[in-house]
Amino acid sequence: MSRRKCQGCGIPLQSEDQDKPGYVPTASMERDDVLCRRCFRLRHYGAAEAVTLSAADYEQTVRHSISRADGLLVMMDIVDFEGSFDDTLLNVIDRPFLVAVNKMDLLPAVVPVREVEDWVYQRFEAKGLVPENCVGISSHSGLNMNRLWAELARLDGSRFTVIGVTNTGKSTLLTQVLRDKGHGKGKKAGRAAGPTVSDVAGTTLGATEYNIPGDGIRLVDTPGLVPTGRLSDAVCQECQRALVPHKPLSSRLFELGGGQSILLSRYCQIDVSADSLNVQGDTAVVVAYAPGDVVVHRTRRAKADELRLDPSTSVFGTVCDSCGQELGQIQWITRDFELSPGWDLAVSGLGWINVKRDSLQVQVTVPAGINVVKRVNLVGRKDLAWT
Repeated sequence: MSRRKCQGCGIPLQSEDQDKPGYVPTASMERDDVLCRRCFRLRHYGAAEAVTLSAADYEQTVRHSISRADGLLVMMDIVDFEGSFDDTLLNVIDRPFLVAVNKMDLLPAVVPVREVEDWVYQRFEAKGLVPENCVGISSHSGLNMNRLWAELARLDGSRFTVIGVTNTGKSTLLTQVLRDKGHGKGKKAGRAAGPTVSDVAGTTLGATEYNIPGDGIRLVDTPGLVPTGRLSDAVCQECQRALVPHKPLSSRLFELGGGQSILLSRYCQIDVSADSLNVQGDTAVVVAYAPGDVVVHRTRRAKADELRLDPSTSVFGTVCDSCGQELGQIQWITRDFELSPGWDLAVSGLGWINVKRDSLQVQVTVPAGINVVKRVNLVGRKDLAWT
Protein backbone atom coordinates (compact mmCIF):
# COMPACT_ATOMS: atom_id res chain seq x y z
CA MET A 1 0.00 0.00 0.00
CA SER A 2 1.35 3.45 -0.93
CA ARG A 3 1.95 5.89 1.90
CA ARG A 4 -0.38 8.83 2.35
CA LYS A 5 0.94 12.16 1.15
CA CYS A 6 0.58 15.70 2.41
CA GLN A 7 -2.12 17.43 0.38
CA GLY A 8 -0.09 20.63 0.39
CA CYS A 9 3.45 19.66 -0.61
CA GLY A 10 3.18 16.03 -1.73
CA ILE A 11 5.69 14.61 0.78
CA PRO A 12 4.90 11.15 2.25
CA LEU A 13 3.47 11.56 5.74
CA GLN A 14 5.05 10.14 8.88
CA SER A 15 4.57 10.44 12.64
CA GLU A 16 7.90 9.05 13.82
CA ASP A 17 10.31 12.00 13.60
CA GLN A 18 9.35 15.66 14.11
CA ASP A 19 12.62 16.81 12.51
CA LYS A 20 12.01 15.08 9.17
CA PRO A 21 9.77 16.24 6.29
CA GLY A 22 6.17 15.06 6.33
CA TYR A 23 5.67 14.99 10.09
CA VAL A 24 2.07 14.81 11.32
CA PRO A 25 0.95 14.06 14.90
CA THR A 26 -0.42 10.52 15.13
CA ALA A 27 -3.86 11.80 16.18
CA SER A 28 -4.17 13.79 12.93
CA MET A 29 -2.95 11.10 10.55
CA GLU A 30 -6.39 9.70 9.70
CA ARG A 31 -8.05 13.02 8.97
CA ASP A 32 -9.12 13.86 5.43
CA ASP A 33 -6.85 16.13 3.38
CA VAL A 34 -4.24 16.17 6.11
CA LEU A 35 -1.35 18.64 5.95
CA CYS A 36 2.13 18.02 7.24
CA ARG A 37 3.24 20.30 10.06
CA ARG A 38 5.42 22.37 7.71
CA CYS A 39 2.54 23.14 5.32
CA PHE A 40 0.18 23.86 8.22
CA ARG A 41 2.57 26.43 9.64
CA LEU A 42 3.23 27.95 6.21
CA ARG A 43 -0.47 28.37 5.45
CA HIS A 44 -1.60 29.63 8.82
CA TYR A 45 1.41 31.52 10.16
CA GLY A 46 3.65 32.16 7.15
CA ALA A 47 6.43 30.36 9.01
CA ALA A 48 8.98 28.68 6.74
CA GLU A 49 10.83 25.64 8.03
CA ALA A 50 14.06 24.41 6.45
CA VAL A 51 13.96 20.99 4.77
CA THR A 52 16.65 18.37 4.41
CA LEU A 53 15.93 17.37 0.80
CA SER A 54 18.62 18.06 -1.79
CA ALA A 55 18.44 19.34 -5.37
CA ALA A 56 19.08 15.75 -6.50
CA ASP A 57 16.07 14.54 -4.45
CA TYR A 58 13.81 17.07 -6.17
CA GLU A 59 15.12 16.16 -9.62
CA GLN A 60 14.62 12.44 -8.98
CA THR A 61 10.98 13.06 -8.01
CA VAL A 62 10.40 15.22 -11.10
CA ARG A 63 12.01 12.71 -13.47
CA HIS A 64 9.94 9.87 -12.04
CA SER A 65 6.73 11.85 -12.55
CA ILE A 66 7.76 12.78 -16.09
CA SER A 67 8.37 9.12 -16.94
CA ARG A 68 4.69 8.40 -16.26
CA ALA A 69 3.31 11.47 -18.08
CA ASP A 70 1.79 11.81 -21.54
CA GLY A 71 3.00 15.39 -21.77
CA LEU A 72 4.41 18.28 -19.80
CA LEU A 73 3.22 21.70 -18.75
CA VAL A 74 6.40 23.77 -18.35
CA MET A 75 6.14 26.84 -16.11
CA MET A 76 8.32 29.86 -16.85
CA ASP A 77 8.64 33.09 -14.86
CA ILE A 78 8.72 35.85 -17.48
CA VAL A 79 9.97 38.49 -15.02
CA ASP A 80 12.92 36.28 -14.10
CA PHE A 81 13.11 34.35 -17.33
CA GLU A 82 16.84 33.64 -17.12
CA GLY A 83 16.42 32.26 -13.61
CA SER A 84 13.74 29.82 -14.80
CA PHE A 85 15.27 29.01 -18.23
CA ASP A 86 17.88 26.79 -16.66
CA ASP A 87 19.63 23.66 -17.96
CA THR A 88 18.38 21.83 -14.87
CA LEU A 89 14.89 22.23 -16.33
CA LEU A 90 15.71 21.98 -20.03
CA ASN A 91 17.55 18.67 -19.57
CA VAL A 92 14.48 16.84 -18.20
CA ILE A 93 12.13 17.75 -21.08
CA ASP A 94 11.81 14.57 -23.13
CA ARG A 95 8.23 14.54 -24.42
CA PRO A 96 5.62 16.92 -25.91
CA PHE A 97 5.28 20.06 -23.81
CA LEU A 98 3.25 23.23 -23.52
CA VAL A 99 4.82 26.35 -22.00
CA ALA A 100 2.91 28.49 -19.50
CA VAL A 101 4.61 31.89 -19.49
CA ASN A 102 3.67 33.00 -16.00
CA LYS A 103 3.50 36.44 -14.29
CA MET A 104 2.51 38.30 -17.46
CA ASP A 105 0.48 40.66 -15.25
CA LEU A 106 3.73 41.94 -13.73
CA LEU A 107 5.11 43.20 -17.05
CA PRO A 108 4.23 46.74 -18.28
CA ALA A 109 0.70 46.75 -19.70
CA VAL A 110 1.97 48.01 -23.07
CA VAL A 111 3.89 44.77 -23.70
CA PRO A 112 1.87 42.59 -26.16
CA VAL A 113 1.24 39.08 -24.84
CA ARG A 114 1.66 37.50 -28.28
CA GLU A 115 5.02 39.20 -28.72
CA VAL A 116 6.25 37.77 -25.41
CA GLU A 117 4.95 34.31 -26.35
CA ASP A 118 6.90 34.44 -29.63
CA TRP A 119 10.01 35.59 -27.76
CA VAL A 120 9.76 32.64 -25.36
CA TYR A 121 9.09 30.20 -28.22
CA GLN A 122 12.25 31.36 -29.99
CA ARG A 123 14.32 30.98 -26.80
CA PHE A 124 13.23 27.34 -26.48
CA GLU A 125 13.71 26.70 -30.19
CA ALA A 126 17.28 28.01 -29.98
CA LYS A 127 17.93 25.25 -27.40
CA GLY A 128 16.61 22.57 -29.75
CA LEU A 129 13.31 22.23 -27.89
CA VAL A 130 10.11 22.99 -29.80
CA PRO A 131 7.01 23.63 -27.63
CA GLU A 132 3.52 22.73 -28.78
CA ASN A 133 2.71 26.34 -27.94
CA CYS A 134 3.55 29.12 -25.48
CA VAL A 135 0.72 30.83 -23.57
CA GLY A 136 1.21 34.00 -21.54
CA ILE A 137 -0.72 33.70 -18.27
CA SER A 138 -0.96 34.85 -14.69
CA SER A 139 -1.54 32.00 -12.27
CA HIS A 140 -2.31 34.63 -9.62
CA SER A 141 -4.91 36.75 -11.45
CA GLY A 142 -6.22 34.03 -13.77
CA LEU A 143 -5.15 35.84 -16.97
CA ASN A 144 -5.51 33.56 -20.03
CA MET A 145 -6.13 30.45 -17.93
CA ASN A 146 -9.01 29.37 -20.18
CA ARG A 147 -6.77 29.66 -23.22
CA LEU A 148 -4.04 27.64 -21.50
CA TRP A 149 -6.54 24.94 -20.58
CA ALA A 150 -7.83 24.79 -24.16
CA GLU A 151 -4.28 24.35 -25.47
CA LEU A 152 -3.61 21.62 -22.91
CA ALA A 153 -6.80 19.78 -23.88
CA ARG A 154 -5.58 19.65 -27.51
CA LEU A 155 -2.51 17.63 -26.57
CA ASP A 156 -2.57 13.84 -26.85
CA GLY A 157 -3.00 12.00 -23.58
CA SER A 158 -4.60 12.73 -20.24
CA ARG A 159 -1.78 12.82 -17.66
CA PHE A 160 0.34 15.96 -17.64
CA THR A 161 3.17 16.73 -15.26
CA VAL A 162 3.68 20.37 -14.27
CA ILE A 163 7.39 21.18 -14.08
CA GLY A 164 9.58 24.23 -13.58
CA VAL A 165 12.26 25.59 -11.31
CA THR A 166 11.38 26.88 -7.85
CA ASN A 167 9.19 29.99 -7.50
CA THR A 168 7.71 30.00 -11.00
CA GLY A 169 4.12 29.61 -9.75
CA LYS A 170 3.34 25.94 -10.38
CA SER A 171 1.36 25.44 -7.18
CA THR A 172 -0.47 28.74 -7.65
CA LEU A 173 -1.52 27.60 -11.13
CA LEU A 174 -2.77 24.27 -9.75
CA THR A 175 -4.75 26.10 -7.07
CA GLN A 176 -6.33 28.33 -9.71
CA VAL A 177 -7.24 25.37 -11.91
CA LEU A 178 -8.72 23.40 -9.02
CA ARG A 179 -10.81 26.37 -7.95
CA ASP A 180 -12.04 27.09 -11.49
CA LYS A 181 -12.86 23.45 -12.16
CA GLY A 182 -14.71 22.94 -8.87
CA HIS A 183 -12.25 20.54 -7.28
CA GLY A 184 -12.87 20.00 -3.58
CA LYS A 185 -16.41 21.41 -3.46
CA GLY A 186 -18.69 19.81 -0.96
CA LYS A 187 -18.88 19.15 2.72
CA LYS A 188 -15.24 19.79 3.52
CA ALA A 189 -14.21 21.91 0.62
CA GLY A 190 -11.34 21.83 2.59
CA ARG A 191 -8.70 24.05 3.75
CA ALA A 192 -6.14 21.45 2.79
CA ALA A 193 -7.44 20.74 -0.73
CA GLY A 194 -4.86 21.85 -3.27
CA PRO A 195 -1.15 22.59 -3.00
CA THR A 196 0.45 24.86 -0.44
CA VAL A 197 1.40 28.19 -2.01
CA SER A 198 4.12 30.52 -0.72
CA ASP A 199 6.92 32.72 -1.99
CA VAL A 200 9.50 30.48 -0.32
CA ALA A 201 11.54 28.39 -2.75
CA GLY A 202 11.04 24.65 -2.40
CA THR A 203 7.55 24.71 -0.86
CA THR A 204 6.46 21.62 -2.84
CA LEU A 205 8.45 18.56 -1.74
CA GLY A 206 6.82 15.64 -3.57
CA ALA A 207 4.53 14.87 -6.51
CA THR A 208 0.76 15.14 -6.04
CA GLU A 209 -1.77 14.13 -8.69
CA TYR A 210 -5.10 15.91 -9.17
CA ASN A 211 -8.00 14.60 -11.25
CA ILE A 212 -9.77 17.49 -12.94
CA PRO A 213 -13.54 16.89 -12.84
CA GLY A 214 -15.33 16.71 -16.20
CA ASP A 215 -12.23 17.04 -18.37
CA GLY A 216 -10.61 13.63 -18.11
CA ILE A 217 -7.27 15.32 -17.40
CA ARG A 218 -4.90 14.61 -14.54
CA LEU A 219 -2.34 17.20 -13.49
CA VAL A 220 0.67 16.33 -11.36
CA ASP A 221 2.23 19.04 -9.22
CA THR A 222 5.97 18.48 -8.72
CA PRO A 223 8.72 20.07 -6.64
CA GLY A 224 10.54 22.99 -8.17
CA LEU A 225 13.86 22.07 -9.72
CA VAL A 226 16.77 23.96 -8.18
CA PRO A 227 18.42 26.18 -10.82
CA THR A 228 22.07 27.14 -10.97
CA GLY A 229 23.37 30.69 -10.95
CA ARG A 230 20.21 32.45 -9.70
CA LEU A 231 20.87 35.32 -7.32
CA SER A 232 17.66 34.92 -5.33
CA ASP A 233 18.85 31.45 -4.26
CA ALA A 234 22.07 32.89 -2.81
CA VAL A 235 20.31 34.65 0.10
CA CYS A 236 18.27 33.36 3.05
CA GLN A 237 14.54 32.63 2.72
CA GLU A 238 13.56 35.89 4.41
CA CYS A 239 15.74 38.11 2.20
CA GLN A 240 14.69 36.04 -0.81
CA ARG A 241 11.14 37.37 -0.58
CA ALA A 242 12.24 40.80 -1.84
CA LEU A 243 13.89 39.29 -4.94
CA VAL A 244 11.13 36.90 -6.03
CA PRO A 245 8.82 38.69 -8.51
CA HIS A 246 5.32 39.11 -7.06
CA LYS A 247 4.69 42.83 -7.65
CA PRO A 248 4.52 44.76 -10.95
CA LEU A 249 7.89 45.15 -12.58
CA SER A 250 9.69 48.40 -11.80
CA SER A 251 11.27 50.23 -14.76
CA ARG A 252 13.42 53.34 -14.41
CA LEU A 253 15.19 55.38 -17.04
CA PHE A 254 18.61 56.84 -16.27
CA GLU A 255 20.96 59.17 -18.09
CA LEU A 256 24.44 58.06 -17.09
CA GLY A 257 27.72 59.80 -17.55
CA GLY A 258 31.21 58.41 -17.35
CA GLY A 259 32.17 57.42 -13.82
CA GLN A 260 28.56 56.61 -12.85
CA SER A 261 27.04 53.29 -11.81
CA ILE A 262 23.67 51.60 -11.37
CA LEU A 263 23.13 49.24 -8.44
CA LEU A 264 20.39 46.60 -8.74
CA SER A 265 19.99 45.93 -5.04
CA ARG A 266 23.28 45.48 -3.20
CA TYR A 267 24.16 42.42 -5.30
CA CYS A 268 24.76 43.84 -8.77
CA GLN A 269 26.85 46.85 -9.77
CA ILE A 270 26.88 48.10 -13.37
CA ASP A 271 29.58 50.63 -14.21
CA VAL A 272 29.50 52.76 -17.36
CA SER A 273 32.69 52.90 -19.39
CA ALA A 274 33.81 56.50 -19.90
CA ASP A 275 35.65 55.46 -23.09
CA SER A 276 32.43 54.47 -24.89
CA LEU A 277 30.82 57.77 -23.86
CA ASN A 278 33.70 59.75 -25.31
CA VAL A 279 32.83 58.24 -28.67
CA GLN A 280 29.03 58.33 -28.47
CA GLY A 281 28.38 61.48 -26.46
CA ASP A 282 28.30 62.79 -22.92
CA THR A 283 25.62 60.49 -21.49
CA ALA A 284 24.08 57.08 -22.05
CA VAL A 285 20.38 56.29 -21.71
CA VAL A 286 19.69 53.08 -19.79
CA VAL A 287 16.43 51.52 -18.62
CA ALA A 288 16.66 49.24 -15.57
CA TYR A 289 13.97 46.60 -14.92
CA ALA A 290 13.62 44.79 -11.59
CA PRO A 291 10.96 43.22 -9.32
CA GLY A 292 8.95 45.83 -7.45
CA ASP A 293 10.71 45.29 -4.11
CA VAL A 294 14.22 45.58 -5.55
CA VAL A 295 15.86 48.98 -5.06
CA VAL A 296 17.60 50.39 -8.14
CA HIS A 297 20.06 53.15 -7.30
CA ARG A 298 22.27 55.45 -9.38
CA THR A 299 25.49 56.72 -7.85
CA ARG A 300 29.06 57.74 -8.54
CA ARG A 301 31.43 54.92 -9.41
CA ALA A 302 33.65 55.94 -6.47
CA LYS A 303 30.68 55.46 -4.09
CA ALA A 304 29.25 52.27 -5.59
CA ASP A 305 31.68 49.83 -3.97
CA GLU A 306 30.96 51.25 -0.53
CA LEU A 307 27.19 50.99 -0.96
CA ARG A 308 27.43 47.45 -2.30
CA LEU A 309 29.75 46.06 0.36
CA ASP A 310 28.49 47.77 3.53
CA PRO A 311 25.66 45.73 5.16
CA SER A 312 24.61 48.78 7.19
CA THR A 313 23.81 50.77 4.03
CA SER A 314 20.20 51.92 4.34
CA VAL A 315 19.68 52.61 0.62
CA PHE A 316 18.62 49.02 -0.02
CA GLY A 317 16.71 48.46 3.20
CA THR A 318 17.78 46.21 6.03
CA VAL A 319 19.69 42.99 5.51
CA CYS A 320 19.34 40.16 8.03
CA ASP A 321 22.24 39.30 10.31
CA SER A 322 22.97 36.08 8.44
CA CYS A 323 23.14 37.66 4.98
CA GLY A 324 24.96 40.68 6.43
CA GLN A 325 27.75 38.44 7.70
CA GLU A 326 27.94 36.56 4.41
CA LEU A 327 28.16 39.82 2.48
CA GLY A 328 31.72 40.28 3.63
CA GLN A 329 32.65 36.77 2.47
CA ILE A 330 31.23 36.96 -1.07
CA GLN A 331 33.66 36.43 -3.92
CA TRP A 332 32.81 39.06 -6.53
CA ILE A 333 33.51 38.79 -10.25
CA THR A 334 33.51 41.56 -12.86
CA ARG A 335 32.72 41.02 -16.55
CA ASP A 336 32.81 43.38 -19.52
CA PHE A 337 29.90 43.67 -21.97
CA GLU A 338 29.08 45.78 -24.99
CA LEU A 339 25.38 46.50 -25.34
CA SER A 340 23.58 47.84 -28.40
CA PRO A 341 19.97 49.03 -28.70
CA GLY A 342 17.71 46.00 -28.93
CA TRP A 343 19.67 43.93 -26.41
CA ASP A 344 19.20 43.28 -22.69
CA LEU A 345 21.75 42.41 -20.06
CA ALA A 346 19.95 40.17 -17.55
CA VAL A 347 21.11 39.02 -14.11
CA SER A 348 19.54 35.68 -13.21
CA GLY A 349 17.31 36.05 -10.18
CA LEU A 350 17.39 39.85 -10.12
CA GLY A 351 16.59 42.04 -13.15
CA TRP A 352 18.01 43.49 -16.35
CA ILE A 353 19.04 46.65 -18.16
CA ASN A 354 18.44 47.83 -21.71
CA VAL A 355 20.31 50.61 -23.52
CA LYS A 356 18.67 53.22 -25.73
CA ARG A 357 20.03 55.40 -28.50
CA ASP A 358 23.69 54.27 -28.71
CA SER A 359 25.87 51.28 -27.93
CA LEU A 360 27.52 51.19 -24.53
CA GLN A 361 30.33 49.36 -22.78
CA VAL A 362 29.66 48.34 -19.18
CA GLN A 363 31.36 46.41 -16.40
CA VAL A 364 29.07 44.17 -14.34
CA THR A 365 30.04 43.03 -10.84
CA VAL A 366 28.04 40.21 -9.23
CA PRO A 367 28.74 37.36 -6.79
CA ALA A 368 30.73 34.51 -8.34
CA GLY A 369 28.52 31.86 -9.94
CA ILE A 370 25.62 34.19 -10.78
CA ASN A 371 24.57 34.06 -14.43
CA VAL A 372 24.67 37.27 -16.46
CA VAL A 373 23.07 36.85 -19.90
CA LYS A 374 23.06 39.06 -22.99
CA ARG A 375 19.83 38.51 -24.91
CA VAL A 376 17.47 40.03 -27.49
CA ASN A 377 15.37 42.51 -25.52
CA LEU A 378 12.16 41.30 -23.87
CA VAL A 379 10.46 44.72 -23.74
CA GLY A 380 10.45 46.88 -26.86
CA ARG A 381 11.15 46.54 -30.59
CA LYS A 382 12.85 43.26 -31.50
CA ASP A 383 14.17 44.32 -34.91
CA LEU A 384 16.72 46.69 -33.34
CA ALA A 385 18.87 43.72 -32.32
CA TRP A 386 19.47 42.86 -35.96
CA THR A 387 20.16 46.34 -37.34
